[in-house]
Amino acid sequence: MIAWAFTGLLSLGLISCISDDSEAGDMTGNSVPTLTIEGTDTEEIPTYNLYLGNECVINPQISYSGSNENDLKYSWKIGTYANGVKGELEEVSTERNLHYTFDKGGSYYAHFTATDGKVGKAVDYKINVNRTFEEGYVLTTTNSDGKGNLTFVKILTPEEIAAGQKNVIMENCMEKMNEGVSEQGLLASVIKTFYINYPKQATRLCVSTDKTCYVLDPNNLTILTQINYEELYPGFKATHFINDSYAPYAYDAKMKKFAHIDLTYLFPYEKDHYLQCHAEDFIVNKYVSWGSENLYTFYLDYTNNKVAMYSSYAPYFGLDTYFPDTENILEGNTLITAFYGDQPGSNYVTPTYFITRENSTGNIVLWTNSDDSYFYTASNFKCQTITPTDNTAVPERNTTLVASTKQQRYYYSLGNSIYVFLPKSDFALPEKSQYAIEYNGNEEVTFLDVNLSTDEMYVGTYDNSTKRGSFYIYDCKDVRTDNAGGVTPKAAYKNCAGRISGILYKPSVQ
Repeated sequence: MIAWAFTGLLSLGLISCISDDSEAGDMTGNSVPTLTIEGTDTEEIPTYNLYLGNECVINPQISYSGSNENDLKYSWKIGTYANGVKGELEEVSTERNLHYTFDKGGSYYAHFTATDGKVGKAVDYKINVNRTFEEGYVLTTTNSDGKGNLTFVKILTPEEIAAGQKNVIMENCMEKMNEGVSEQGLLASVIKTFYINYPKQATRLCVSTDKTCYVLDPNNLTILTQINYEELYPGFKATHFINDSYAPYAYDAKMKKFAHIDLTYLFPYEKDHYLQCHAEDFIVNKYVSWGSENLYTFYLDYTNNKVAMYSSYAPYFGLDTYFPDTENILEGNTLITAFYGDQPGSNYVTPTYFITRENSTGNIVLWTNSDDSYFYTASNFKCQTITPTDNTAVPERNTTLVASTKQQRYYYSLGNSIYVFLPKSDFALPEKSQYAIEYNGNEEVTFLDVNLSTDEMYVGTYDNSTKRGSFYIYDCKDVRTDNAGGVTPKAAYKNCAGRISGILYKPSVQ
């Protein structure tokens, strides 16, 4: 996190002194020592500017002629300073130097006094605390020691850019903004807007570790409440945190249980329908329907090569489960991945795609549903097959393919490269040399997503030599196979965090 400070020119009046500090004697004839604090001889109040979450450090320059500086007693008091009006002061420290962290943005003043009981001085400092978390990106990362590291990357305002402000990055931001909170076991973070009292809505940042879902104020990242999964299931240890369309939920793969989060009343609960689901992994895809962004979750069973979907209407259609799956459709194949179409087809059904490998031939198969059923049946899928070579960029198991609706392209990563995939044409996979973006050999891609609203690609990478992660933003129109080597990121935050597993755009929330 980068903070900056400078002396401002705001005049708030003369700095006061507690008593005269001349060398004349006191009532007993003893000489009175001199005491000065830099800044007390000017009408210009010292001003500090910092970003919320950074520690405010002020080291007063004190000159004291007494025989023992340990005789000095100090006091720091903090008050608000809004529209030229000073608020009530509260003492926060009796140390010589101030070390203080503000939990809200705004303007404040610090009143500092130093005295030996005979002579003393007082000085005020103005402190402007900028809202670090106004707008930016939340990165879910893990350090090389396995410790979670929630990182915030601020989007600079035009004024900050014009002033030459450098990138503002805060690692372990949840820990820094909330005393006593640990990011150990960090899993994921999501932004959710929900009704708290219809029609009144609230927007919250939800951050999950393996034990707890923290609900945060998105503007300052302070914790409003925490939801402990063990309140629902003793011994529950989440392995996944899934951003469902309505509310997020945690999943314990060992216990095979889901802990859904009620964001209105802030408690975990068991959803009966999900007792039928025993997924090994999840892939969440974004798509556009009727102009709105939606989420679709695939429930993957790699052991039995099955893909399931959730449907609250399945029993209405005569099925005995809320999670109809592919049954034996993929028999003789090994499941690689599944992904959803970027938008509905002409009959309002969004297509589904699976990629598998034939066990007998090693061929790669693209399965595409025929857009006329809400469920997985063999008759609704068509297959296209290719024979790969050692140079074919075959996706690895559980690869997430992300789509740009505007560009009608899908993207996936393999090693240190990003590839373009076009499922609406004849099935083909690019060669390993036909990448759209390639990073250096030590830098592997660990996360890939597309912001459908801005048509921007977010890429997280990890350098295996430095053990640090980097974050890149691209315009999707530039990420093409025929533009390889010419793709320049709109923004690049090098070595800004740990190993990145999630990137979330956090808008300004009013």
